[in-house]
Amino acid sequence: MSESGQLFDGNMKPIDPDPKRGEQLRDEGMARVEQSSGPEWNQQAYYWSLKFLNSLEMAEFTSEHIRNFAYENGLPQPPDGRAWGPVMKKLTDQKIITPHGWTKSIMANCHAMPKRTYIRNRKNPKS
Repeated sequence: MSESGQLFDGNMKPIDPDPKRGEQLRDEGMARVEQSSGPEWNQQAYYWSLKFLNSLEMAEFTSEHIRNFAYENGLPQPPDGRAWGPVMKKLTDQKIITPHGWTKSIMANCHAMPKRTYIRNRKNPKS
């Protein structure tokens, strides 16, 4: 809150109602974070994602489940946690997984914020 007690300071940008612009900005941000994590990390994250999916015993999962599995198996954390976004998008675009619903985050530092849930489409995606 500002010193005047106002929730916003009046310097907010006007709302841009163009959904295509939003998608463009999303894609640009994902490209930046993917570049900053590097091709080797991206390949390894994708590899461990497929390994997770092949060992999956639950009906629904989140990106947090995949991340934890990958880290437990030796994948280093990327410079920016948002690097998992392009990995999840690739899995979705390839129809390996499908967004299914929402749940609360299992990570304490995420303060129970909503997280997308997914279901696996293919029994054994090739890793």
